[in-house]
Amino acid sequence: MGGKSESVNSVKSSQSTDAALNASMKPKLFDLSLRSLKLTTKQEELLTRVSVLCLVYVLAFIIRLFSVLRYESMIHEFDPYFNYRTTLYLTEKGFYEFWNWFDFESWYPLGRIIGGTLYPGLMVTAAAIYWVLRFLRFFVHIREVCVLTAPFFASNTTLVAYFFGKELWDSGAGLVAAALIAICPGYISRSVAGSYDNEGVAIFALLLTFYLFVKAVNTGSLAWGLASAFGYFYMVSAWGGYVFIINLIPLYVLVLLITGRYSMRLYVAYNCMYILGMLLAMQIRFVGFQHVQSGEHMAAMGVFFLLQVFYFLDWVKHLLSDTKLFEAFLRITVTSAVSVGVLALGVGTASGYISPWTGRFYSLLDPTYAKDHIPIIASVSEHQPTAWSSFMFDFHILLILFPAGLYFCFKRLSDATIFIVMYGLTSMYFAGVMVRLILVATPAVCLISAIAVSATIKNLTSLVRTKKKSLHTSTGKSSSSKASLKGMQDQSLPFQRNGAIALLIGAFYLLSRYAIHCTWVTSEAYSSPSIVLAARGPYGGRVIFDDYREAYFWLRQNTPRDAKIMSWWDYGYQITAMGNRTVIVDNNTWNNTHIATVGRAMSSYEDEAYEIMQSLDVDYVLVVFGGVTGYSSDDINKFLWMVRIGGGVFPVIKEPDYLVNGEYRVDKGAAPKMLNCLMYKLSYYRFGELTTEYGQPPGYDRARGVEIGNKDIKLEHLEEAFTTSNWIVRIYKVKPPRESTITVSRSRAVKPIVNGRDVIAQAQSGTGKTSMIAITVCNMINTSIREVQALVLSPTRELASQTEKMILAIGSYISVQAHSCIGGKRIGEDVKKLENGVHVVSGTPGRVHDMIKRRTLRTKAIKLLVLDESDEMLSRGFKEQIYDVYRYLPPEIQGIKQFYVDVEKEEWKFDALCDLYQSLTIAQAVIFCNTKRKVDWLTKKMCSHGFPVSSMHGDMPQKERDAIMAEFRSVATRVLITTDIWARGLDVQQVSLVINYDLPSNRELYIHRIGRSGRFGCKGMAINFVRSEDKRTLKEIAQYYGTQIDEYANECC
Repeated sequence: MGGKSESVNSVKSSQSTDAALNASMKPKLFDLSLRSLKLTTKQEELLTRVSVLCLVYVLAFIIRLFSVLRYESMIHEFDPYFNYRTTLYLTEKGFYEFWNWFDFESWYPLGRIIGGTLYPGLMVTAAAIYWVLRFLRFFVHIREVCVLTAPFFASNTTLVAYFFGKELWDSGAGLVAAALIAICPGYISRSVAGSYDNEGVAIFALLLTFYLFVKAVNTGSLAWGLASAFGYFYMVSAWGGYVFIINLIPLYVLVLLITGRYSMRLYVAYNCMYILGMLLAMQIRFVGFQHVQSGEHMAAMGVFFLLQVFYFLDWVKHLLSDTKLFEAFLRITVTSAVSVGVLALGVGTASGYISPWTGRFYSLLDPTYAKDHIPIIASVSEHQPTAWSSFMFDFHILLILFPAGLYFCFKRLSDATIFIVMYGLTSMYFAGVMVRLILVATPAVCLISAIAVSATIKNLTSLVRTKKKSLHTSTGKSSSSKASLKGMQDQSLPFQRNGAIALLIGAFYLLSRYAIHCTWVTSEAYSSPSIVLAARGPYGGRVIFDDYREAYFWLRQNTPRDAKIMSWWDYGYQITAMGNRTVIVDNNTWNNTHIATVGRAMSSYEDEAYEIMQSLDVDYVLVVFGGVTGYSSDDINKFLWMVRIGGGVFPVIKEPDYLVNGEYRVDKGAAPKMLNCLMYKLSYYRFGELTTEYGQPPGYDRARGVEIGNKDIKLEHLEEAFTTSNWIVRIYKVKPPRESTITVSRSRAVKPIVNGRDVIAQAQSGTGKTSMIAITVCNMINTSIREVQALVLSPTRELASQTEKMILAIGSYISVQAHSCIGGKRIGEDVKKLENGVHVVSGTPGRVHDMIKRRTLRTKAIKLLVLDESDEMLSRGFKEQIYDVYRYLPPEIQGIKQFYVDVEKEEWKFDALCDLYQSLTIAQAVIFCNTKRKVDWLTKKMCSHGFPVSSMHGDMPQKERDAIMAEFRSVATRVLITTDIWARGLDVQQVSLVINYDLPSNRELYIHRIGRSGRFGCKGMAINFVRSEDKRTLKEIAQYYGTQIDEYANECC
């Protein structure tokens, strides 16, 4: 019993001991786990930075979603619709098809090569995101990816801004820079959800390239230099603003060289960035060889070579110990390098290898350039100079912090701070020139402002901490005399500390106001998609105007698939993407003449505009009108730019015709041309019957605040097809041409032409000229012969295309085949069509002449030549091209009879010439010789035999030649002996005979020589003196031009 009891007690004792031990160990183990979670100061700072950066990253994304939450997920603006359409094509067809896509639905009838005329970075980026999401089994529509691409890259930009700010100053500046750029309105304006434009990814690429380059300069690392080249390549692929990078970085390198800051780090960074970046950039088709041939890129190349000179001189300096010898070598080297550079630049520019600066580049250096020379650039609202209010609106307190940041940068000058100073100053200048470039200045302003904020807060917090510590130290040691003295000196410490605290509170207050301002601007100003308009109703509620999408939906549902829509270029991308219809012009604005043609149509009377629309094959016309809703960005307010752009190409359009006392008006005091032009009629049609505002008469325009001047508008060639609910978009159908509109004068021209007579017809526009041409051509065609029998030359591609369509329409019943040979189309298509055989060719002189020279267009069966708009063709410089085409035609069409005289020997030519004088009645004649010496000899010989002649060649003074020409034109002399100086460009109407005393040395000269006769519709004759050795050359000429040259010997005898 006792043993058992002891055993039990011992067990209990051991159990109680274990329990006590466990109880004592638990707090220690718990304390150990807490200690293991305790972070060092550096770790705490890192965790704080990462946390703040994550919050900023999320903030940058969600602040850009106002438009999605308020409206719906949609693409904004105008250009983003083209980007969306091309991205959709890329994801559906693949990269190869996208890269080689020819778009027939834009710029009708020219079309557009897509792969070679855009920066593909945005599309490829969005498509890559889309493919990655699908790979991860997130099945979303490509439109949703496009909508959120800009906010996603804005968040990524905050990360780059952090690292860039850290590289420039410290991590605090980096955090502040990330926070500032995350919500800055200057950046948000082009990066909200739905703003699917190039800038959405380009600002990220811009800042990334700058950061990587500065990092390379600071470290001298080859890897960072190569990384900056790839960043630059991405920027080039994304946006044309890459030109800013390729000019700013060389300027920065040049400043470092001038200020004595050359280093191997700079040499490595720039060489890597420039060489690899250039090679990569040239892979973008839209850039190509511009990188080594364009004037905008020459600064980068010049600095590259200059840097090599610096490296060479630095190497020589280490080799030469004699300072004077090195200075002499330096002068010689610099002089030689500058001379070679200037000479190369001059030769390259003069030869055309180096292209001049573009209009947009000139506009940045001279703000008035675009308005004076390229109105289409000045017409874009985002290309206007920036108002001071816009700077305040987009930057708020950053405008105050920016100069302070510059001060701190100059105070702590380094290679990195020099770069950010140059970036900030240059970008702010360009932002002042063009409001759009506030976007480029925003990262620089945020970084420099962040430096100011970081340095200020760091100084103030340091002051607070330092003064507090000094105050405690002074109080604790007041017993000593030294401490007592210091205490007396530091009586102002509490006041300085309080001042620092007050300044800190003020700084945080201003930053909070900045955040509130940015949120308000983003919500109210930059989150409204322009395709959906919003306004405040009478009771303060939001009123939505969805007229644009309503109009595009109507086009897609109610018009033929191949319908062509004419509108001002602003709406082209949206019509193509949402309406799925072909447009005449769009926002690419690559062809100023085509846009000017639309501007001319809009500013002309309806009859004239109708003929232009027929030439462009227009089916519907779309105009935007804000008179009912008060929408100020309508076509009436843009109309002055249509006039200016149209007048820049077509002098018939004159801006003063639309103004009254220099004022642009739409009321009763408006100019008559304004009240009756097409744009006015289409905008205000039926508007005079509408009451838009209480207390105002019918026809009151709320956008301009006036009663319109013409309420009785009637349309003859167009009819209203659709007007949206709020009258913002109006669509008109173009009526088909009526054959009964051929006037009596035009119908009378058909019979003489069919009978083989030469006819000149002149009448007003809209009277059936094209129909008359088509009817005449169809009457003269033998459809059983598959050869070109009629040739119609027109001054524009559009007119040639319209003529082709009219001939096909009228000749469809007799199977007439016609084809238009015009520029802008693939030559292969023309070759294939002509080889298959057509009856009629309608084209522009340049392309037709090219097809004839290729021997694809055979002229032997042509029996009718028509010059459409002949007066305009001759005034626009087509004259020589027309004559070149004319000489290939059969002799019976040319009106020039060609003969040769067999003279066997050179000395017999003069006798044959004398015989011709006796057998021919000559009005005026030109005799061509191959040498100046022979001209002088023949002139003396003719005068000595009693034949009055004059002579002219290149050795004579210009005044003497002018006097001889004046006598010849006035028929004071009837015969002119000359060299080939007279074969081109000189016209005298009375010349009826050309004598080739010497057969020309090549076929082209022969055409130009005989072309001096038979001008201006007159008949002519060409006689060639041919020796035995010349007969082969004459036969080759006849075969080459497909003409017949008969012998004149019998008639001479």
